[in-house]
Formats: sequence, structure tokens, C-alpha cells
Amino acid sequence: MDSPFAPLSSGDPAEIGGYRLVAQLGAGGMGQVYLATTPSGRRLAVKVIHAEYARNAEFRQRFQQEVAAVERVQSLYTAPVIDADTTAARPWLATAYVPGPSLDKAVATHGPLPPATALNIACGVAEALQAIHAAGVVHRDLKPSNVLLAPDGPRVIDFGIAKAIDATPLTGTGVRVGTPVFMAPEQALGQPSTPAIDVFALGGLIHYAVTGRPPFGDGPDAAVLYRVVHDEPQLDGCPPQLRDLVAHCLAKDPAQRPTPRDLVAALQAHSQPASGAWLPPALSRVLPAYEAVPTGPRAPRKVSLGFLAGTAAAAAVLAAAATALFLPRSEPATADPQAQASPNVTVTVTQTREAAAPSSETSVPEQSPTATEDGAVGSKPPGTLLGTYKGIDVTVDYEVSFTNDPMHPKTDGGDLEYCSGYYLCADNMAILAQGERGTYQACVDNTRYTKEIPIEEAKGKLICTFTDNTIGLVKVTDVVDSASDYLTMDLMVWQR
Repeated sequence: MDSPFAPLSSGDPAEIGGYRLVAQLGAGGMGQVYLATTPSGRRLAVKVIHAEYARNAEFRQRFQQEVAAVERVQSLYTAPVIDADTTAARPWLATAYVPGPSLDKAVATHGPLPPATALNIACGVAEALQAIHAAGVVHRDLKPSNVLLAPDGPRVIDFGIAKAIDATPLTGTGVRVGTPVFMAPEQALGQPSTPAIDVFALGGLIHYAVTGRPPFGDGPDAAVLYRVVHDEPQLDGCPPQLRDLVAHCLAKDPAQRPTPRDLVAALQAHSQPASGAWLPPALSRVLPAYEAVPTGPRAPRKVSLGFLAGTAAAAAVLAAAATALFLPRSEPATADPQAQASPNVTVTVTQTREAAAPSSETSVPEQSPTATEDGAVGSKPPGTLLGTYKGIDVTVDYEVSFTNDPMHPKTDGGDLEYCSGYYLCADNMAILAQGERGTYQACVDNTRYTKEIPIEEAKGKLICTFTDNTIGLVKVTDVVDSASDYLTMDLMVWQR
């Protein structure tokens, strides 16, 4: 899969509060969220408030109150607050990093979740709400993007607009806080927020998880809010084992909804041991990408003018030959289309991998000699093309060596492995973005590193693989299911 991390931009700070920023995680309504590391290497999610909010005295006061309230929340199903500075020019909040996709991204990419997974989510979120409410906090914006799916269970995040129950209201008159499709009727009517609104949102969230749609539909905010207040939820498509639970949570009368404690007691029997097995296979396979920690951009290489003058002509020839392997000038960055339909995960259908015919749109140069034939590994200038190879067949658990007979994979001692479970595995890999040219420099500049890539995500993509002495550019052209599963790849190798 594509990396869940985005590189830092030139306008991003290098550190916040002594924590080194390594990537962008996303942006919310209140601020930018970064992946950061502590001095010892532990990962954090740091939210930095947008400047326009930071300049608002009323907002800053509310943020200070909310941080103080959130620090009281203690639960295995929330991302705990680690540090914060509400007095900084740009206030920020650091929580534990949760290595997993959000529920909305999971459903959008892989389709509705199985009932067993949804029951686990319901139990974990209910336990989180129990702790949140015990600390005197109402979330007020519980929705799929605020629930992350980690290997050991769900996490409720982003109390950015949660407000302590005992705090003085600071939101201006007529300002509605929350997401309309997951709002409770009393919230839509502007009535005081109580813990019951989070339970209503939980019902909508579980319905979304198993159907891919909110129970009151989409559309303009006014139309959605009218249906929330006046209409019954549309539960068509909700699995029978979840329908009563969802309907109970979506009761119009807050007094008729269960409490989080009631939900935890009812759902405990359905919760599974904490492991990646609680998620469907398609989701479990993407988790390693969230565990991989991207590193900062590489320092630019220092090259003397004399070296540049002596090698410019050779470099031009090599660049032209290298580009011809995957990227003819008249074609886009890859010969195969990269936009493929996302696999759909349902209760009864298991995801399968489809074989794709090798691309015939590009001509591949005559196979170059391997780098070891002239004993030159480490002795050539960086960026020197060492070899190009087309149609390498790799069986599961076999490894390709970039400098020792790449056409014949081995059981060990290689640089890139076709791992059991259908992954490409290496110490350091990076997928080039769609439309990006497959060149040595593109690989050097790419810092979205990972160690494992699901094969269905790798197929048709250009993948840079880094070793101590070489960079390999890999393109998986075919994946075949048989008694001995194997894939076919093209490979280009440069001196690093």
C-alpha cells in the first residue's frame, strides 16, 4: 500500500517541544498533525493548532480547559496525552502514536467490515467512552475518522472539540460543534451535551462500519439534521446480530440509550484477544506500513565540480538507458495503470489476488552483466547503472540478490524477498508516487520508507529498494497463484 505518512514540507518545523518531527500524519479542523519521535525513539502524534485559532483568546482558553480535562482520561482504548503546551505561540498536544488506519479510511478502502470486527470496535469504543465520561469529558465528535484500528484493538482519538462537562461554555451562539451525520437529536437542536450523545454517535459509527453509510444518510447538513431529529434510522443492510445494538444506541430519547458501562457488559463476550487477528486479512496486511517509521530526508551528496565535468556525458547515457527500462518518454511514469479498484472485504467473501499480464508497452534493454562480474560493487560513482533484468521469477520465500545473479533467486542472502503471506520484504523500500519517473535520483529523494509491502499493493508500482551499496528499482509485473506461488518482476540496479 502507499505509505500512510506524507513527507514534511519546507514550511514545517523541525521539532515541536523538543520532539523531532519526521512526517505529516494529516490535518484536522483545528490543526496539523505530525508523526514525531522522542529522544529515545518512541513515536508520538503531535497536533499543532492553526495560527488563526491560536490568535483567538476564546479558543485558546477553551483549548487549555480541554487539554486539562483530557489528561484525566486513562484507558487502553484511547491515545493517552503525553505532553502539551497550551501557552505556546502555536499551542500543541502530543499523544501516543496509534499504528493503524482510521475506521473511515479502512471502510473506504476495503469496504464494510465483518460483524465480528464491528463488535470488537463497539466494545473497545464503549470502554473508551466509559473512561472519557468518568473524567468529566464528553467527546462530542465521535465519528469514523476519530477511531483508529490498531493491531491490538480500536483507539478513540481527537478530543480537540471535546469539552469538560463542568467547563464554562465558550462556543459562540449558533455555533454547532460536531459532525451532522453522527449527531444526536438533542445535539442537533442545540441542547446541552451529555454523555448520551456519544452513545448515539457510537450507534451510527457501528452502522457505518458494517454498511459503509451513516444511518441517516448523506446530503446537506440541514437535511441530515432534520432526519436525525424527526426520522427513524435506516438500518437496511445492518447485520441481524448488530441491528438491536445499533437501534438501542440510536434511540431519540437519551434516557432510552444504554450507558457505555451497559454496552461493555453486553459486548465483553464478543471481544477477542488483543492481536491483529481481530481485523479481516486485508486490513491486517496494511498494518506493517503504519509500524514503519519514516526517516528524515537524506543530506544532499557533495560532488566536486571536477567529478561532474568528468562524468556528465556518461551520466546522460546511463540515465537514458535507465529510463528506457520502465519509463519511455512518450509514456506515463509506469507502463501499467496504477489506479486499481480497492479490494472489498465482506463477511463471506475473502480477498483474492488477481494475476496481471506482464506489461508489453516498454522495450527493455539487453540484459546487462551483473555487478559482480567486474568486481565493481562499491568502486563505481553513485548513480552508475550496474544492471537491468527483465522477467525474474521469484517463488515465495526466495530472495533476489541485486549483485549476485539476480535472475536466479536464492533461499537466503538476497536483498529483496517474496515473503510468506504475500509481501515484498526488505530492510528499506519506498514506493514511488504515481506519475513519478523511475530514476536513481527519484529513489534517492524518496523517504517514505517501509520494510513490507503487500503484494497486491506492489503490483504495477515502481519500488525503490535500498541496500548499503546499491539501489534496486523493482516493478512486479505478474503474480501467479498455483501450488508454488510466484511473482515476476523487472529490476534495475544502480551503485549507491
